[in-house]
Amino acid sequence: MKKTLKRALMSLLVLSMLLSAAACGGQDSTNTGQPPQNNASQQPPQTPAGEDTYRFALIAPLTGNNAQYGLAYQRAVELLVEQVNAEGGINGGKVILDIYDDKNDATEAVTIANSVVEQADILGAVGSQTSTPSMAMAPLFQKAGIPLVSPNASHTDFAAIGNYIFRTTYMTSNTSSAVADNCYETYKDELDEIKAGIIYMQTDWGLSFDQYFTQRLEELGGKVLISEPYVVEQTSDFTPLLTKIKNAGCNVLVLGTNYNEGGQIVRQAAKLNMDVRICASTQMFQQEFIELCGEDGEGMLVNTMFNKDNPSPTYQSMKDAYIAKYGSDEDINEYVVKAYDAMRLLIEGAQAAGRDRAGIRDYIAGIENWEGATTTISMDEEGNPAGPVFASKIQDGRFVFAE
Repeated sequence: MKKTLKRALMSLLVLSMLLSAAACGGQDSTNTGQPPQNNASQQPPQTPAGEDTYRFALIAPLTGNNAQYGLAYQRAVELLVEQVNAEGGINGGKVILDIYDDKNDATEAVTIANSVVEQADILGAVGSQTSTPSMAMAPLFQKAGIPLVSPNASHTDFAAIGNYIFRTTYMTSNTSSAVADNCYETYKDELDEIKAGIIYMQTDWGLSFDQYFTQRLEELGGKVLISEPYVVEQTSDFTPLLTKIKNAGCNVLVLGTNYNEGGQIVRQAAKLNMDVRICASTQMFQQEFIELCGEDGEGMLVNTMFNKDNPSPTYQSMKDAYIAKYGSDEDINEYVVKAYDAMRLLIEGAQAAGRDRAGIRDYIAGIENWEGATTTISMDEEGNPAGPVFASKIQDGRFVFAE
């Protein structure tokens, strides 16, 4: 009861703060596949609503420091829309996709959400990329009764904002604990005792990662000797943090970071001749991370919510279509598959319920043992899926999954 009351109060507080702070002007969107320019004077494309169209929105960072994630969303969602339309659309109706750039900014996200929810023909939305903008706009979608599915908002309270709010990623508490499990299982036999040092982003996600990883590792019998936060996009010299971890006697370095900062940390740790095993959170399952690390990343443990060797027909079909459209599968990652699954849920909901937002919501809420491109998932009563976190190692410039 206390947990439910706390979440309800949190949702009301978020809603009141954002509605008072956010402007109500509309942002641009596009169904051309090109990143929008976010000029306030631009308006969404005026494709008329009608029985021959099913309209959805994608809200993601297409410019700025998180653009690589938003563009992964865009590639995946556009691929699925093309597939569905090529097969006759939804019940014979064409799928229309409006694309908005929120720049991974909560204020931008709220402004866009205000515009989107005013459009009577929008049936659902995918977005955003991180918890902060996703949680900022979620109360507006909840109030309007429009399903919102985030591929990557992992904050524990995100889906609790309302019954129209879902995600295709797992909660930070689950993934962080699973990363600790994989770290312990990987290194327990080669180390007398696991003594970890953590470097994590000074964000809500980073704080949660540090908390839940530490809790789980110590339950398993390992120790966290030191945890050091850093400011995202401001810290580039990690030598002081690494020196503290080295001097503390740690034998495992744990990264709760983005892949670009993680790559810098790995290289700088090598320059300090640190004798540590390295365990990376799911954010680093990116080919760019391997390239940033170079030879210094060889052999390190990288966790992911996505198994690139997944034999499921759903994933293999998506993979074949992705290669046909984009020429390679090298950049397929968890952001691609989770965005693909988020859009699939909305489209399948519309196939089952038509242009009924509540019916689409009911379809998503009711999925059980649903085969996605990511994995097989079921939704709990709050709109949270559960699933595995896979362990991989970097070998010869590629990710190789552990048995």
